[in-house]
Amino acid sequence: MVEVAEKVANLEGTHKYLAMKEDVAELKGELKGELKGLATKEEVGALKEDIAELKGELKGLATKEEVGTLKEDVAELKGELKGLATKEEVGALKEDIAELRGEMRMAIKAMSIGVPVVLVLIQVVFKYAIP
Repeated sequence: MVEVAEKVANLEGTHKYLAMKEDVAELKGELKGELKGLATKEEVGALKEDIAELKGELKGLATKEEVGTLKEDVAELKGELKGLATKEEVGALKEDIAELRGEMRMAIKAMSIGVPVVLVLIQVVFKYAIP
């Protein structure tokens, strides 16, 4: 009877071993299926390089606050430009200056030939001061 009990125990051990072997094979098949969808080390490494490159590019971009500050600066500059003279206004001023220079030359010439200063000044006042 002892022999039979030993044989039964051996059979039970063998049965457990075979059941475990089947379980391991089944688990191995499941893992292979799961592993097929996972990325390789090389793929992950390439992604890390891409991410590092993108981070480097992001460092050069302006923040929302910086862009807001720039908008304020542009608005301020626009306000300052409104107060500046136009090309036409500067051109008219240049013409007035040229005309005044001509009048000064004429006045100097008149005084150099003996015309009294008072008469020259009266002529200038009537020309420029009285519309």
